[in-house]
Amino acid sequence: MRTRTEAAQLAFSGPVNSVELSQDAKTLTIAAGNEVSFWDAQSYQCLKRFNLGVVEANGYGVNSATLHPDRKAFVAGGGNFWVYVHDYETGEELQCNKGHHGPVYGVRFAPDGKTYASGGDDGTIRIWTYAEEEEAAELP
Repeated sequence: MRTRTEAAQLAFSGPVNSVELSQDAKTLTIAAGNEVSFWDAQSYQCLKRFNLGVVEANGYGVNSATLHPDRKAFVAGGGNFWVYVHDYETGEELQCNKGHHGPVYGVRFAPDGKTYASGGDDGTIRIWTYAEEEEAAELP
């Protein structure tokens, strides 16, 4: 039911480019400026925040982020044309996928968490396989 009242207000130091509600409706994933942050969807408390840097410092401005359904990892994409997989607990970069020929504006995990998609300024949508470390070691 619409209440016409604001439930909460979250403030960020950069522009908010994407907001995703997790499949279990417990976590908000927010890409804002150079950060990806995760928020409790009930209390609106910040659970984790990762600064992914700026392009000039070998980082990237974040346009979109998505959380793995099992909270193992998150994927982020931005202005440097690449798609990154990060560890959810530490923020460590696990994989870097090159393929877009323009900024990446959207990333989303499939409901089963086995693949994720990225969409870019180049007019393409790319489907990527998500593999955990032990599975990735077995891939050609």
